[in-house]
Amino acid sequence: MRPFRELFCEFKRCSEKAYDKKAFWHCLHRESYVLSAVVYVFHPEYFARDFTLLYKAGGATNHDEFYREIVSYQRQLRFAEGTLKSMWRLRISGNRLAKLGSKLFHEESRKQAEFGPDSNPSSLGAGNRRPATST
Repeated sequence: MRPFRELFCEFKRCSEKAYDKKAFWHCLHRESYVLSAVVYVFHPEYFARDFTLLYKAGGATNHDEFYREIVSYQRQLRFAEGTLKSMWRLRISGNRLAKLGSKLFHEESRKQAEFGPDSNPSSLGAGNRRPATST
């Protein structure tokens, strides 16, 4: 199975170079989006743990591996972070990331079942359907 990073980039139609930032902004808690943007501009290293999660999760090639990274991140937050990350939710949402991963890995599994593990369904064209064959 392809890694989450590749699935995400196909989903968002972005390059793999843009993965970190696109995934970060996609997974932020919505209620803290504006404040997170301000903190990001002046103190981007504040989100180092979030980007570490996205890097590790990006390399996951199955849902179990992906979910383990999220659980590890959430455990670290519980014990190591202060008020800004907990109360103000200035961090990515593990739940948003988990739901997105579930969706993308499920779609990838479905495509592999339909087209075979060695094919690239995204190269088959509109709607990821097999090309029509003549009889």
